[in-house]
Amino acid sequence: MKCPYCKENVKKGATICKHCGKEIPETKSSRRNVILIGSIAVIVLCIAVFATTSPDDGSPSDDTSGSVSAPKPTATTPPLAPSYEEISAKVADMTEAQWKDYLPKLSGLRVENWTGWVVDVDESLGGDYEVWVDMDSPSALLQDVYIPVPDDVALELNKGQQVTFSGIIDRVSEFLGDIVVHLKEGAVVE
Repeated sequence: MKCPYCKENVKKGATICKHCGKEIPETKSSRRNVILIGSIAVIVLCIAVFATTSPDDGSPSDDTSGSVSAPKPTATTPPLAPSYEEISAKVADMTEAQWKDYLPKLSGLRVENWTGWVVDVDESLGGDYEVWVDMDSPSALLQDVYIPVPDDVALELNKGQQVTFSGIIDRVSEFLGDIVVHLKEGAVVE
């Protein structure tokens, strides 16, 4: 780098010329570097803040329980899902392409006071308990709805027991011609 006054070579980043003693003005490229580094720091900070907040309410996520005994309150109540019977009837008249398009749209809808019969209570893949509920009849052995429940509720339920439940639909699929509903937030009302 050269001094702009005496044209002698000076070290890059020098603030005073050792030859003429004049102050060397800051170059445009060094100002650009400061702005660039500052901008990158702001972007990294924003990413860190967004990565550590919950997508639900903007607060840090601290739910490590895995199972939920009652639906969590939200700022807005999700729309009400059709009844299990309405979903089954609608899907029965659909082509495979139509129901593959329809079933994912049920995710996030609210289930309220559905009634069925306990087929079993078992551990889910996550290690928490879930109730397997048949929606068709107490004698059928097919489960149509899976509801996460805490240990105390799991231990109180019996096979064939009629239960009423509410919750939020996590996902819906079709298995051997039956609709299978998984709730991500649910409560057995009984």
